[in-house]
Amino acid sequence: MPTSDRGHFFTPKNLASSRLAPYTLVYMDMQLLGLILAPATLVLILLVWVIALHLRVQKLTRGGTGDSLEKILQNILLDYKKITGEHAELIQKNLILTEQSNASMQGLGFVRFNPFQDTGSKQSFALALLDRNGNGILISTLSTRERMSVFGKDIHSFTVTQELSTEEQQALDMAKKSLR
Repeated sequence: MPTSDRGHFFTPKNLASSRLAPYTLVYMDMQLLGLILAPATLVLILLVWVIALHLRVQKLTRGGTGDSLEKILQNILLDYKKITGEHAELIQKNLILTEQSNASMQGLGFVRFNPFQDTGSKQSFALALLDRNGNGILISTLSTRERMSVFGKDIHSFTVTQELSTEEQQALDMAKKSLR
């Protein structure tokens, strides 16, 4: 080890004889103090960080009502299962309602007409009522001064097996268009 004033290493034997001895001791004390304070500061920072994390975890696990995080998650899972069951039930009800609405009369065609020239106004009519599948009825009337006749015709898949008058065909076309 060097023993000169320029050297960095001193032994206790040659340290006392050196003219830099008092400064070297102060320098060594500062180094020693730095070696002690740096880890101590790091430990203090880590301790503050751990305490802050502990408080955050404690707040999270206590919740707003003081429940544990596990209990909160169990309640969320129960609510999810309940909502999933209700959702499946609503889908089933929706399918039933869709089937029912498709079978309900949704298409309407109505035409008033005067079948005879000697009557004063349009007292006769043709009425077509259809569901989404094109099934329904066609009701038509013929009104004269002496009597009124009512006719009914079945409609299956938008077609009628009996012959239609012009007014009945117009009513059926109107009913088809109203379904769109």
